[in-house]
Amino acid sequence: ISDEGLIAVCRSCHKLRVLEISNLPITDESSLEIGQNLKKLEALYMRDNYQLTNRSIDLITEKCSKLTQLTLWGCIRMSHLSLGSVNNPTFISPLASGCYKLVLLNLWGCHNLVDESAATMGVLQNLRSLIVSECHRLTDAFVINLASKVPHIHHLYLRYVRRITDASVEAIANNMHQISSLDFSFCTKITPSSLVHLLDARHQTLSELRVFSCHQLDTTIPRGEHHLRGQAHRDGGVGQLFLDVIRLHGKEHCLSVLDVRECKSQSRWDAPRDEDRQFITGMTSLNFQQKI
Repeated sequence: ISDEGLIAVCRSCHKLRVLEISNLPITDESSLEIGQNLKKLEALYMRDNYQLTNRSIDLITEKCSKLTQLTLWGCIRMSHLSLGSVNNPTFISPLASGCYKLVLLNLWGCHNLVDESAATMGVLQNLRSLIVSECHRLTDAFVINLASKVPHIHHLYLRYVRRITDASVEAIANNMHQISSLDFSFCTKITPSSLVHLLDARHQTLSELRVFSCHQLDTTIPRGEHHLRGQAHRDGGVGQLFLDVIRLHGKEHCLSVLDVRECKSQSRWDAPRDEDRQFITGMTSLNFQQKI
């Protein structure tokens, strides 16, 4: 489907509720027609429509006010997020324009998205899932502002947002009291202490934590370390600390998925196999099952 075809659809199918146009070679010319004609859209899925810019995306987010799900995956020319005319998130007039009803917002791979985008998300009082994985320009400033403006998020995906540090983890732990799933995979500036604080502070809500390929986190437990609780702080290990904080809260801890694949410092790839097994055995004793 080309621009011409999408324009024809938009002008003749005004009652569309769901539209999937991923991987189509469309431009702003046809994308503008979505905002102008498809005012009843509730779900819009756009992936790898790399030619689109804020010129058309802003019109969609302003005019398509019934949207509850919006995917803009890989819209690499988009630099900011505009959500219409709503200025006061505590009172939103039924006449206000903008997609403030969003429940799911997927911005995966929007490489040029800037930190200031978090400020506009305060109007998204229904937002439960936000995906900003591989948005490489984002920093702690984005996450800290997001945790303040949109603390009611349940699912937050920060995979490969490699500029974030412990400051982001602490902001989430201290402000997002309903957080259920988090993805910090490939975030190599995060340290064990902030993750332990997160597991402690949000032990009643956090059910899924992913830190895949965070090589700075070492889950191996050297022989005898279970007798030296502070050792993990000194050598960067996190395995025993994870075990301790989960045991601390017992049945009140709701963690059910912990992805620590490839969490082993390069200097310890040759560590004795039983040092890997100690962490696995410890997690098994807490009713976790190893799955790869």
